[in-house]
Amino acid sequence: MSHTYTLSGVINGNNVSFDRSFSSRDAAINYMCKYYEQHFVENFQVEEEIEKDRHVIEYVWNYYNRFTVARVS
Repeated sequence: MSHTYTLSGVINGNNVSFDRSFSSRDAAINYMCKYYEQHFVENFQVEEEIEKDRHVIEYVWNYYNRFTVARVS
């Protein structure tokens, strides 16, 4: 059974969403890492993982930057 994941987040205090889906949670996380490294100078390092729901996990690296990966199917 394959699942689909979505990605959204807060970057520098601004809400962002991505109009694409991912085949795995790791693919969504890797996409976010590459996106952040291409657009910002700071080093990317996840400080905390928060399980919002069984299939929704928020990854926090500081107060103004975080992203959420959710399984939708």
